[in-house]
Amino acid sequence: MKKIFLTIGIVITMIFALVALSGCENNAYPRPSLSINMELELSIRQSFATQHDIAVDDVFVSFYYGTYENTSIVLMGSTEIVGGDTETTVVISGIEFRFPTTTIFVAWRDGNFYSVQQSYDNGWITRPQVRTIREIHLEK
Repeated sequence: MKKIFLTIGIVITMIFALVALSGCENNAYPRPSLSINMELELSIRQSFATQHDIAVDDVFVSFYYGTYENTSIVLMGSTEIVGGDTETTVVISGIEFRFPTTTIFVAWRDGNFYSVQQSYDNGWITRPQVRTIREIHLEK
């Protein structure tokens, strides 16, 4: 009788564990802080200004999607670089991002800018993280 109760207890524990683990697979990556600190923002702005040969005061982080490991995902803006009025669509791992105007949706890593697609292709961000970025994008 003791063995039966022990076996039932083990089976129930395994079922709970499987349910918990299967639920984790579909969840998006845990959300990073969406508050960019001043030091990070300045570093991103300086890199962008240097890359585009414009003054750092003419550059701003329009929206910060968070930092994933060492890769920060941002929308960049500048008073010197004017986007068009055409809608932009970016697809990363089958996940679609739409922007109402031409925008600069980039990943910043180690002082350099990459497309978000390049960051995904290089393994710097994962598909669950892309899903999280998409959720944040839809909420902004």
